[in-house]
Amino acid sequence: MVVRGLLLDRDGTIIDLHAPFLQIAREAAALFSGGDAALERALLGAAGYPEGGDRMGIGCLFAAGTHEEIIAAWGPFLPHHKAAFLAERIETIGEAAMAEAQAIDRVLEVIESLKDQGFILGIATNATVASAHASVARLGLGDAMSFIAGCDSGHGAKPGPGMAEAFCAAHRLRPEEVAIVGDTPHDIRTGRNARLGLCVGVLSGAGTAADLSEADVILPSLAEISRCLPGGAPAGRQAV
Repeated sequence: MVVRGLLLDRDGTIIDLHAPFLQIAREAAALFSGGDAALERALLGAAGYPEGGDRMGIGCLFAAGTHEEIIAAWGPFLPHHKAAFLAERIETIGEAAMAEAQAIDRVLEVIESLKDQGFILGIATNATVASAHASVARLGLGDAMSFIAGCDSGHGAKPGPGMAEAFCAAHRLRPEEVAIVGDTPHDIRTGRNARLGLCVGVLSGAGTAADLSEADVILPSLAEISRCLPGGAPAGRQAV
């Protein structure tokens, strides 16, 4: 198998997931609850917020879900708010928090190295495409990323295959020439659904090794990706 393209998740794979998204969840719940502590707790619980913790798991909608999924979970608690209003306010809170989000250690230099080696790189995120473009610009990855897709790009959301299929089509890549890298089962299932050649799980975000058991390879982070690309370790099922 020859890997020519890498489709990367954003949150938990390129940038730190926990600090910004915990902040977004808390601020959004506080805003919509209007000072009602019981309602705020109910909203956080409905979104799978890790009570008393500082790390999001895959059960948290702010870690792996879309705005539509968050709004669907919160809708019964907020019957007087329209979905469009909720989405707009969550996005505004998210933009402010993501402006401060930090890249995971060594990931940016690894991405630049992958670009220099000739790999075709793209991002597929369940956040909005505007948010994805803003992150790429802020992190200085505009020259590295030749494809950026979000949940509102018209390709569907993960774990559907649409974003991966669009990446392949945009660069005339066969699915078996593409690896997807992400921190949640959604990312791995996207790769499976699109019949990609390699599905790589990373432990730098929401998912545990058990959560990512369907991956071909599990790595500590994207910084270790050379272990399963040409010249690295064989791309068999392994935890490194």
